[in-house]
Amino acid sequence: MKIEEETLNVFGERLHHLVLHPESSPRGGLVFFHGQGDFIDRYPGILKPFVDAGLKCLLTELPGHGRSPGKRGHIPHIGFVDQILDSSLEKIEGPVTIAGHSMGGLMTLRLLITHPGLFKNAWISSPLLDPMNQAKPWMRAILPHLTPILPRVTVSTGVTSEDCRDDSAQSEPSSTQLYHSRVSLIWGRTLSLIAEEVNEKFTQLPSATRLIFTQGKDDRICPPQFLRERLLKVTHPAITYEEIPGARHEPFGDPTGNELAKIITLWLAQTASIV
Repeated sequence: MKIEEETLNVFGERLHHLVLHPESSPRGGLVFFHGQGDFIDRYPGILKPFVDAGLKCLLTELPGHGRSPGKRGHIPHIGFVDQILDSSLEKIEGPVTIAGHSMGGLMTLRLLITHPGLFKNAWISSPLLDPMNQAKPWMRAILPHLTPILPRVTVSTGVTSEDCRDDSAQSEPSSTQLYHSRVSLIWGRTLSLIAEEVNEKFTQLPSATRLIFTQGKDDRICPPQFLRERLLKVTHPAITYEEIPGARHEPFGDPTGNELAKIITLWLAQTASIV
Protein backbone atom coordinates (compact mmCIF):
# COMPACT_ATOMS: atom_id res chain seq x y z
CA MET A 1 0.00 0.00 0.00
CA LYS A 2 1.26 3.44 -0.93
CA ILE A 3 -0.02 6.28 1.29
CA GLU A 4 -0.19 9.72 -0.28
CA GLU A 5 -0.72 12.72 2.02
CA GLU A 6 -2.42 15.79 0.55
CA THR A 7 -4.72 18.67 1.46
CA LEU A 8 -8.22 19.12 0.10
CA ASN A 9 -9.50 22.67 -0.31
CA VAL A 10 -13.12 22.82 0.86
CA PHE A 11 -14.87 26.17 1.39
CA GLY A 12 -11.48 27.83 1.85
CA GLU A 13 -10.24 25.29 4.42
CA ARG A 14 -7.22 23.12 3.61
CA LEU A 15 -8.33 19.79 5.07
CA HIS A 16 -5.99 16.90 5.82
CA HIS A 17 -6.48 14.23 3.14
CA LEU A 18 -5.03 10.76 2.55
CA VAL A 19 -5.08 8.56 -0.54
CA LEU A 20 -4.34 4.86 -0.07
CA HIS A 21 -3.17 3.28 -3.32
CA PRO A 22 -3.33 -0.47 -4.01
CA GLU A 23 -0.24 -2.22 -5.37
CA SER A 24 -1.82 -2.74 -8.79
CA SER A 25 -4.18 -0.64 -10.91
CA PRO A 26 -7.31 0.26 -8.91
CA ARG A 27 -10.51 -1.66 -9.56
CA GLY A 28 -12.59 1.16 -8.10
CA GLY A 29 -12.48 3.57 -5.20
CA LEU A 30 -13.66 4.03 -1.64
CA VAL A 31 -14.63 7.27 0.13
CA PHE A 32 -14.32 7.04 3.93
CA PHE A 33 -15.80 9.30 6.63
CA HIS A 34 -14.40 9.29 10.18
CA GLY A 35 -16.16 9.66 13.52
CA GLN A 36 -16.73 12.68 15.77
CA GLY A 37 -13.48 13.52 17.56
CA ASP A 38 -11.69 11.01 15.33
CA PHE A 39 -8.78 11.38 12.88
CA ILE A 40 -7.80 9.66 9.65
CA ASP A 41 -4.12 8.81 10.22
CA ARG A 42 -5.22 5.75 12.22
CA TYR A 43 -7.24 4.22 9.37
CA PRO A 44 -4.77 2.96 6.70
CA GLY A 45 -4.33 -0.32 8.57
CA ILE A 46 -8.05 -0.61 9.24
CA LEU A 47 -8.86 -0.09 5.56
CA LYS A 48 -6.17 -2.51 4.37
CA PRO A 49 -8.72 -5.20 3.31
CA PHE A 50 -10.26 -2.69 0.90
CA VAL A 51 -6.88 -1.65 -0.47
CA ASP A 52 -5.88 -5.30 -0.85
CA ALA A 53 -9.12 -5.82 -2.81
CA GLY A 54 -7.91 -3.21 -5.32
CA LEU A 55 -9.73 -0.10 -4.11
CA LYS A 56 -8.12 3.31 -3.99
CA CYS A 57 -9.25 4.72 -0.63
CA LEU A 58 -9.76 8.43 0.01
CA LEU A 59 -10.02 9.82 3.53
CA THR A 60 -10.52 13.46 4.53
CA GLU A 61 -10.60 15.00 8.00
CA LEU A 62 -13.47 17.36 8.63
CA PRO A 63 -12.73 20.84 10.08
CA GLY A 64 -11.67 20.82 13.72
CA HIS A 65 -10.54 17.21 13.59
CA GLY A 66 -7.08 15.65 13.63
CA ARG A 67 -4.69 17.69 11.49
CA SER A 68 -7.40 19.76 9.80
CA PRO A 69 -7.68 23.41 10.91
CA GLY A 70 -10.61 24.74 12.87
CA LYS A 71 -12.10 24.85 16.34
CA ARG A 72 -12.15 21.40 17.92
CA GLY A 73 -15.54 19.78 17.34
CA HIS A 74 -16.98 22.58 15.20
CA ILE A 75 -18.11 21.74 11.67
CA PRO A 76 -19.97 24.77 10.30
CA HIS A 77 -22.42 22.92 8.06
CA ILE A 78 -23.18 19.66 6.25
CA GLY A 79 -21.92 21.12 2.98
CA PHE A 80 -18.40 20.08 4.01
CA VAL A 81 -19.42 16.42 3.83
CA ASP A 82 -21.08 16.86 0.45
CA GLN A 83 -18.10 18.73 -1.00
CA ILE A 84 -15.65 16.14 0.31
CA LEU A 85 -17.67 13.47 -1.48
CA ASP A 86 -17.76 15.44 -4.74
CA SER A 87 -14.02 16.19 -4.63
CA SER A 88 -13.19 12.56 -3.82
CA LEU A 89 -15.34 11.23 -6.66
CA GLU A 90 -13.24 13.26 -9.11
CA LYS A 91 -10.26 11.06 -8.16
CA ILE A 92 -12.04 7.71 -8.62
CA GLU A 93 -12.39 5.65 -11.77
CA GLY A 94 -14.74 2.68 -11.71
CA PRO A 95 -17.27 1.50 -9.10
CA VAL A 96 -17.52 3.54 -5.91
CA THR A 97 -17.68 2.16 -2.38
CA ILE A 98 -18.58 4.36 0.59
CA ALA A 99 -17.71 3.69 4.21
CA GLY A 100 -17.80 5.40 7.57
CA HIS A 101 -17.48 4.85 11.29
CA SER A 102 -19.85 6.23 13.96
CA MET A 103 -20.63 9.81 12.87
CA GLY A 104 -19.10 8.78 9.53
CA GLY A 105 -21.49 5.84 9.49
CA LEU A 106 -24.39 8.28 9.87
CA MET A 107 -22.96 10.38 7.01
CA THR A 108 -22.64 7.21 4.91
CA LEU A 109 -26.29 6.29 5.49
CA ARG A 110 -27.38 9.81 4.58
CA LEU A 111 -25.39 9.76 1.35
CA LEU A 112 -26.69 6.30 0.43
CA ILE A 113 -30.23 7.65 0.74
CA THR A 114 -29.59 10.93 -1.09
CA HIS A 115 -27.50 9.31 -3.88
CA PRO A 116 -29.34 5.98 -4.41
CA GLY A 117 -27.64 5.03 -7.68
CA LEU A 118 -24.09 6.07 -6.92
CA PHE A 119 -22.52 3.43 -4.68
CA LYS A 120 -21.90 -0.25 -5.47
CA ASN A 121 -20.90 -1.20 -1.93
CA ALA A 122 -20.97 0.28 1.56
CA TRP A 123 -19.41 -0.50 4.94
CA ILE A 124 -21.21 1.10 7.89
CA SER A 125 -19.33 0.75 11.19
CA SER A 126 -21.18 1.40 14.48
CA PRO A 127 -23.44 4.11 12.99
CA LEU A 128 -24.43 7.08 15.15
CA LEU A 129 -28.19 6.61 14.87
CA ASP A 130 -28.94 8.64 18.02
CA PRO A 131 -26.40 11.47 18.44
CA MET A 132 -28.08 12.56 21.68
CA ASN A 133 -27.97 9.09 23.26
CA GLN A 134 -25.43 10.15 25.90
CA ALA A 135 -26.72 13.71 26.32
CA LYS A 136 -28.34 14.85 29.54
CA PRO A 137 -32.13 15.47 29.30
CA TRP A 138 -31.60 19.21 29.80
CA MET A 139 -29.24 19.31 26.81
CA ARG A 140 -31.82 17.58 24.61
CA ALA A 141 -34.40 20.16 25.69
CA ILE A 142 -32.38 23.36 25.24
CA LEU A 143 -30.22 22.48 22.22
CA PRO A 144 -32.72 23.74 19.60
CA HIS A 145 -33.05 27.05 21.47
CA LEU A 146 -29.35 27.63 22.26
CA THR A 147 -28.00 26.75 18.83
CA PRO A 148 -29.08 29.95 16.99
CA ILE A 149 -27.59 32.08 19.77
CA LEU A 150 -24.30 30.24 20.44
CA PRO A 151 -23.64 28.06 17.37
CA ARG A 152 -19.85 27.82 17.82
CA VAL A 153 -19.85 27.04 21.53
CA THR A 154 -18.63 23.50 22.15
CA VAL A 155 -19.61 20.99 24.81
CA SER A 156 -18.27 17.59 25.76
CA THR A 157 -19.63 14.60 23.85
CA GLY A 158 -19.28 12.54 27.01
CA VAL A 159 -17.30 9.93 25.11
CA THR A 160 -14.16 8.47 26.71
CA SER A 161 -11.46 6.24 25.26
CA GLU A 162 -12.77 3.41 27.47
CA ASP A 163 -16.12 3.64 25.67
CA CYS A 164 -14.37 3.14 22.34
CA ARG A 165 -11.51 0.71 22.66
CA ASP A 166 -9.10 -1.25 24.81
CA ASP A 167 -6.16 1.14 24.77
CA SER A 168 -3.84 -1.57 26.09
CA ALA A 169 -4.40 -3.40 22.78
CA GLN A 170 -3.48 -0.48 20.57
CA SER A 171 -0.55 -0.92 18.20
CA GLU A 172 -0.81 2.61 16.76
CA PRO A 173 1.56 5.31 18.02
CA SER A 174 0.30 7.56 20.78
CA SER A 175 -1.89 10.20 19.11
CA THR A 176 -3.75 11.59 22.10
CA GLN A 177 -3.52 15.14 20.79
CA LEU A 178 -5.35 14.17 17.59
CA TYR A 179 -8.42 12.85 19.39
CA HIS A 180 -10.96 15.16 20.99
CA SER A 181 -14.34 14.89 22.74
CA ARG A 182 -15.96 18.20 21.75
CA VAL A 183 -18.93 19.08 19.57
CA SER A 184 -20.28 22.54 18.75
CA LEU A 185 -23.95 23.28 19.33
CA ILE A 186 -24.61 23.87 15.63
CA TRP A 187 -22.95 20.60 14.62
CA GLY A 188 -24.69 18.66 17.40
CA ARG A 189 -28.03 20.03 16.21
CA THR A 190 -27.13 19.19 12.60
CA LEU A 191 -26.28 15.61 13.55
CA SER A 192 -29.59 15.25 15.39
CA LEU A 193 -31.57 16.45 12.38
CA ILE A 194 -29.64 14.17 10.01
CA ALA A 195 -30.25 11.20 12.33
CA GLU A 196 -33.98 11.97 12.34
CA GLU A 197 -34.02 11.96 8.54
CA VAL A 198 -31.94 8.79 8.25
CA ASN A 199 -34.09 6.93 10.76
CA GLU A 200 -37.24 8.02 8.96
CA LYS A 201 -35.88 6.86 5.58
CA PHE A 202 -33.87 3.83 6.76
CA THR A 203 -36.05 1.44 4.76
CA GLN A 204 -35.15 3.40 1.61
CA LEU A 205 -31.54 2.20 1.51
CA PRO A 206 -30.82 1.53 -2.18
CA SER A 207 -31.37 -2.11 -3.09
CA ALA A 208 -28.64 -2.00 -5.76
CA THR A 209 -25.95 -1.37 -3.12
CA ARG A 210 -24.36 -4.24 -1.20
CA LEU A 211 -24.18 -3.26 2.47
CA ILE A 212 -22.26 -4.58 5.45
CA PHE A 213 -22.97 -3.28 8.95
CA THR A 214 -20.49 -4.08 11.73
CA GLN A 215 -21.26 -3.38 15.36
CA GLY A 216 -19.62 -4.06 18.71
CA LYS A 217 -21.94 -6.00 21.01
CA ASP A 218 -20.68 -4.03 24.04
CA ASP A 219 -21.00 -0.60 22.38
CA ARG A 220 -22.35 1.97 24.86
CA ILE A 221 -22.11 4.94 22.49
CA CYS A 222 -24.18 3.38 19.71
CA PRO A 223 -25.95 0.46 21.41
CA PRO A 224 -26.46 -2.43 18.97
CA GLN A 225 -30.19 -2.62 19.62
CA PHE A 226 -30.61 0.73 17.82
CA LEU A 227 -29.27 -0.81 14.63
CA ARG A 228 -30.95 -4.20 15.10
CA GLU A 229 -34.38 -2.57 15.47
CA ARG A 230 -33.98 -0.65 12.22
CA LEU A 231 -32.60 -3.57 10.24
CA LEU A 232 -35.62 -5.68 11.20
CA LYS A 233 -37.78 -3.28 9.17
CA VAL A 234 -35.62 -3.48 6.03
CA THR A 235 -36.24 -5.88 3.13
CA HIS A 236 -32.98 -5.00 1.37
CA PRO A 237 -31.75 -8.07 -0.56
CA ALA A 238 -28.02 -7.60 0.08
CA ILE A 239 -27.40 -6.67 3.72
CA THR A 240 -24.81 -8.35 5.91
CA TYR A 241 -24.94 -7.65 9.65
CA GLU A 242 -22.07 -8.68 11.91
CA GLU A 243 -22.29 -8.06 15.65
CA ILE A 244 -18.97 -8.73 17.33
CA PRO A 245 -18.98 -10.09 20.92
CA GLY A 246 -16.56 -8.40 23.29
CA ALA A 247 -16.15 -5.34 21.05
CA ARG A 248 -16.93 -1.80 22.12
CA HIS A 249 -17.61 1.20 19.87
CA GLU A 250 -14.48 0.55 17.80
CA PRO A 251 -14.25 -3.18 17.04
CA PHE A 252 -11.12 -2.45 14.99
CA GLY A 253 -9.46 -0.94 18.09
CA ASP A 254 -10.23 -3.78 20.50
CA PRO A 255 -8.58 -7.22 20.55
CA THR A 256 -11.36 -8.08 18.08
CA GLY A 257 -9.59 -6.11 15.33
CA ASN A 258 -8.31 -9.21 13.58
CA GLU A 259 -11.79 -10.75 13.64
CA LEU A 260 -13.26 -7.62 12.06
CA ALA A 261 -10.58 -7.62 9.35
CA LYS A 262 -11.46 -11.26 8.51
CA ILE A 263 -15.17 -10.38 8.32
CA ILE A 264 -14.49 -7.51 5.91
CA THR A 265 -12.08 -9.57 3.82
CA LEU A 266 -14.59 -12.41 3.47
CA TRP A 267 -17.39 -9.99 2.57
CA LEU A 268 -15.23 -8.34 -0.09
CA ALA A 269 -14.35 -11.73 -1.56
CA GLN A 270 -18.05 -12.50 -1.85
CA THR A 271 -18.89 -9.10 -3.32
CA ALA A 272 -18.28 -9.39 -7.04
CA SER A 273 -19.74 -5.94 -7.68
CA ILE A 274 -16.46 -4.18 -6.85
CA VAL A 275 -14.86 -5.42 -10.07
